[in-house]
Amino acid sequence: MKRIIDIFSSYGLACALLLCMFFLTFFGTIYQVDHGLYQAKQTFFSSWFLWTGEAGASVPYFPGGLLCMSLLMMNMTMGGFIRMRITKRNIGVVVIHFGVAFMLLAGLVKLWKAEEGQLTLAEGQRSNYFSSLFDWEVAIWDLDGKGNQREFVIPGSQFDDLDGDTSRHFTSDELPFELDLSGYLPDCRVLPKGPNWQSSGKPVDGFGLLAGRTGSQDESYIAGLHVRVFADGQTEDGLLWGRQFEPLTVEAGGRRWAIDLRHERYEMPFTIRLDVFEKEDYPGITMAKAYRSTVTKFEGGAQERVLIQMNEPLRRDNLILFQSSFGNQGGATFSTFSVVRNVSDKWPEYSLYVVTLGMLIAFISKLYKYIQREAKSRVTRVVEDRA
Repeated sequence: MKRIIDIFSSYGLACALLLCMFFLTFFGTIYQVDHGLYQAKQTFFSSWFLWTGEAGASVPYFPGGLLCMSLLMMNMTMGGFIRMRITKRNIGVVVIHFGVAFMLLAGLVKLWKAEEGQLTLAEGQRSNYFSSLFDWEVAIWDLDGKGNQREFVIPGSQFDDLDGDTSRHFTSDELPFELDLSGYLPDCRVLPKGPNWQSSGKPVDGFGLLAGRTGSQDESYIAGLHVRVFADGQTEDGLLWGRQFEPLTVEAGGRRWAIDLRHERYEMPFTIRLDVFEKEDYPGITMAKAYRSTVTKFEGGAQERVLIQMNEPLRRDNLILFQSSFGNQGGATFSTFSVVRNVSDKWPEYSLYVVTLGMLIAFISKLYKYIQREAKSRVTRVVEDRA
């Protein structure tokens, strides 16, 4: 056990991990230019290892960010609280170790527990939810209902393993029909069935799903799957696609129902409305120098006007809305916010306070001892001069 503790709490391991994280940051930043932020994050920072080779024959060749952060947190904890003897002389260093370990823990908690997505609003539009960039869900609602109506949701974890002809049956006592989901594809297109390509699953009404990319997903993937509805003694087949203009509609129990495949939605504790979007360009060109959104936040019968811009997000408890993008479609300006629900949002800030406290303790202690030595040396020199 002592040998294990010595290895995992050593200075050598700490230096090696910091060097690995430097290379991950450097090459991950370069990789982002051609492959996008999400793919760079998944490849370099949210993985245990970096892999090379083709799928099925790939081998790890470098530690990933997740492994480096986990080991560094272990190294800081074991080195600062187990291997190091805590005395009055090094209490500041121990506090610094705790602060750094706490910061790494905040990153791991965010990686495992955070809900991330985006919210896009046109001027005058409002919403009380944001959508995932990568996860999907099947939503069902009553088209003939009025006012606030209930939605029935099947999360992606219940059907994203249904490849090929594998199907799963779904029922609810509150729905007048049942359905089967099958043939899930993480990326696909809906095309008229022709002789030059093979559809994934059985075509429906002359259209089929053409499989696209596989492997690590990014925000450009558009999912699709097959659905079979059992209603009023009849069976109806359909296709669900993440970019369809209208949901699939069925009639059951004398009412019309909508079935839609969409990005998973997360409810927010408030509603925001985009009032004004502003963009400043560099002189003489159309490249954006700065852009900001003025929104109104509605919560509990009260409303508040908030400005969201770069490095000034809207924060509410563990929910953060960042200004991330913008665009124009059909003459209408829209603003896009990156949204994160993260229980460890403020932990890095708290860890910096702890590190600052540890540095103050260490430096003030050193300064006090230096002043004591200088005073003692001065007294000694005076005594020697008089002698």
